Amino acid sequence: MGQSVLIASGKGGVGKSTIAVLLCRALARDGSSCILVDGDIGLRCADLLLGMQDRVIYDLFDVTEGNCPLDDALYPVEGYDEKFFLLSSSQTAKASEIRAKDIRNITEQLKKKADYVFLDAPAGIGRNIRILLEAADRAILVSQLDPVCMRDTERTVQFLTEHGVNDIALIMNRVRKAAVLSRRTVTPSRAAEAMDLPLIGIVPETETLASLNTENNGFLRENDAKLKRAIGNIALRLSGASVPLPVMEGSPVYRFFHRL
Repeated sequence: MGQSVLIASGKGGVGKSTIAVLLCRALARDGSSCILVDGDIGLRCADLLLGMQDRVIYDLFDVTEGNCPLDDALYPVEGYDEKFFLLSSSQTAKASEIRAKDIRNITEQLKKKADYVFLDAPAGIGRNIRILLEAADRAILVSQLDPVCMRDTERTVQFLTEHGVNDIALIMNRVRKAAVLSRRTVTPSRAAEAMDLPLIGIVPETETLASLNTENNGFLRENDAKLKRAIGNIALRLSGASVPLPVMEGSPVYRFFHRL
């Protein structure tokens, strides 16, 4: 039996879906089987990030409505030897048309098929995420080191715990090392301490992430060594391995030369 992991964020645009796709890739490369469920009803994007938008015929709504068997809506991601599958969201359905118990039942079936079932939730704390909560064994929140993101992340933590999700970890995405070391922003570890969350990963700002939204097809190419290493380490920690986090503490010497 696998485990279900909710991937959530307090606000949109922090890279939550990108992290979900990359984590599945990293785990699949290491031999774990993964199923990514795009849970953003009406606003799906995982198929675009994976370059699979022309392959999806059946989606999550089709399964809940009985229009197809579950297996017919699972699409293998090319290059991962049947270790990584996508269950796409509907682009036209509404969250009100899908019941939480249906998502829970589908997730329980998927956990029998894979080591990890990632539930890529919509941003925020609205109706769309509520139908996913009963299906989640644990949650990972994706945030960035700006005050708005961190405040919204704190509110999302409160929301998740109120709804029975207590195993929550934090990923800080698109971290600019120079900004941290020069103390223009708080360190990821101190942000995690302030939110009382275990920090499971730090993803640096890279050219790949910066250019993703300007790609005409939106397809996420993973050709950045720093990005691949950071995500790989998160996958190892998620699997229970002890992998140290990078230390980011600004020194007086660094701040002196940075000012120069």
